Amino acid sequence: MDCLDSRAFTPLFFAAEAGHLEMIHFLLDEGADLEAKANDGATPLISTARTDQLASLEALRDRGADMLATEDDRSSCLYNAIAWTRTELAKALIGMEAHRDRLVSMANNSGNTPLVCACWLQNVEVAKMLIQAGAGEEIEEARLLKANTLLIRSRSAICT
Repeated sequence: MDCLDSRAFTPLFFAAEAGHLEMIHFLLDEGADLEAKANDGATPLISTARTDQLASLEALRDRGADMLATEDDRSSCLYNAIAWTRTELAKALIGMEAHRDRLVSMANNSGNTPLVCACWLQNVEVAKMLIQAGAGEEIEEARLLKANTLLIRSRSAICT
C-alpha cells in the first residue's frame, strides 16, 4: 500500500496530485499513510497545494490530515500554494477557519512567512487576505523584539 518511488511518493501522493478523489478514499480505507513523508518532507496534503488540487486537499483534510504539516524546510501547505502561484487554493486555505491563525504566520527555515512569499511574488490579492487573517503581526512582533534587544544592549554598554 505504501510502496515508494524515487521521491518516496506513495500511491496516495499520486492520487492526491491528480485529483482522484475516489482513489484517495479507497487508498485511505485500505490503510494508506495519510501523513507519509516524501524525500523533501512533503506530505500528500502539501503535494495537493503544489498541484492546485483543492478537492484533494479538502478530502485529505476531512480524513484528518495535519493542516500544519511542513516540509523539511518547514514550508507549509499554504506557503507552497503561494510559492507555486496557486492563488485560488491559497485563498481557500486562508478561508478555512481551522488553524488559520497558525497557518498564516508559519515561517519556514529561511524565516519567510506566507505573507513574505506573497509580497515577493507581487500577489496583492493573497497578501491582502493574509493581512486580514492576521498575518504580519509576527513580523511586527519580531521587529519590536529586535528593537528591545538593541535597546537593552545599548543600555548595558552605557552602564558598564
